Amino acid sequence: EDSNDVATFGFNPTTYDGEEGDEVMVTVELMEGTLEREVELNVQSNDGTATEAGDYGVVNMNLMFDESTSDNTFSISLVNDVNVVESDESFTLQLSPEDPNAVIGSGA
Repeated sequence: EDSNDVATFGFNPTTYDGEEGDEVMVTVELMEGTLEREVELNVQSNDGTATEAGDYGVVNMNLMFDESTSDNTFSISLVNDVNVVESDESFTLQLSPEDPNAVIGSGA
């Protein structure tokens, strides 16, 4: 195994839209390279104009990839706060590699 082999991961697509009360399905995929062993990525939500728990379900999880897994999909709950009138809100997701041979692609 070549220790210089690098696997690049990212969100596909890079942006998602949803309405309050929706479950938004988010996909992280292997964008470049190959995997010859298991790789772990952490994904974590960060507040923008939307705040965790009040507007969306908190995300802080690890995703596992290996030779047979080129993508992982998970859901984020958007809170339906029907008694509050709001404009569009946003938050970000951050991918962090737990492995030195895994990198995050642009837009992720």
